[in-house]
Amino acid sequence: MMTFTASLNSSRSGGPADQASVHAKPDERRDISAILHSCWASCRRLITEWKYRTQSRAEIAMLDEHELRDIRMTPSSAKEEARKPFWKE
Repeated sequence: MMTFTASLNSSRSGGPADQASVHAKPDERRDISAILHSCWASCRRLITEWKYRTQSRAEIAMLDEHELRDIRMTPSSAKEEARKPFWKE
């Protein structure tokens, strides 16, 4: 049985230039790293926002009419807000 590496080597001329083309260049690695870092930061911000919405809506659901009036919300609008899923604004 032929290994994956052996099959790759047999399909190429086998010179150093061919082997170097398989690996990412340092600039490409930095670009990929920056993209991954940006994606990770975006995911963290999104999850933080979702947690905030979940907590805020749970707190709104627990308020009585007097407290709702203080924040200028009606009971029906508070129920509507509390029922929204975390991913909706």
